[in-house]
Amino acid sequence: MPTPRRDRLFTREDINQALSQLDDAIEASELLMSVAPIRFITIGGMLAVSLFGNRSTTKDIDFLLDPSVDAVDEYRAEALKIIRGVARKSGFSNNWMNDELRIFIGGTQRLNLFLQSVKQGVIVYKGRNMTIYAGRLDFALERKLRRLNEKLGRPRELDLSDAVTLVHWLKRDGHPLSLAYVRSLDENGLGIPVGDAGIEATAREYLAVYGTQGIVEMTWDPLVKRAYYHNLNNGAVFI
Repeated sequence: MPTPRRDRLFTREDINQALSQLDDAIEASELLMSVAPIRFITIGGMLAVSLFGNRSTTKDIDFLLDPSVDAVDEYRAEALKIIRGVARKSGFSNNWMNDELRIFIGGTQRLNLFLQSVKQGVIVYKGRNMTIYAGRLDFALERKLRRLNEKLGRPRELDLSDAVTLVHWLKRDGHPLSLAYVRSLDENGLGIPVGDAGIEATAREYLAVYGTQGIVEMTWDPLVKRAYYHNLNNGAVFI
């Protein structure tokens, strides 16, 4: 049996190979095949490596299992069992693929988040028996911004790079995101705004990376009934 490599970092190729093994393991499980294909959503490192490409590696894959499957103890236990089985077979740490994300999203919100993420339609991995969707990108941004406001003993530049990339994907080629909108991101409905320190750091880094604005303060003009912001030349831009 391979010795677990707890410091293992996963490239995009590593992720695909590991998930291919997981796909095979699902196929070998009569219990899970009764509800296959199994759907997951993911945010964080896997998005950065496999979708955005702003990072070359990640230490793990965080996920939420389809709540309709997760709600049945036998299905959840079997899913976690085969994930650990892939870890043992390949020498990964036991948390190479984990659902610690559940801690950060209330149980009543998980189903909505999952269904909205599936509806978003961004597939990060698709096998014969499983599909992994990108979690809703505004929620992914909220998580990154909140982490930037915390002291977690992890490299800040990773979360900052991820936050900048998420802003870029959310705004696409359009106007910057509104500062008020970003502050209001609150998936759990706790009434706790996203802290300004993380937002300001992301806005500065976005400007440094892309040479344009990613997050700006917007003002409502009651005369024309439109919001506007000031561009880098201090000109008013209406949206």
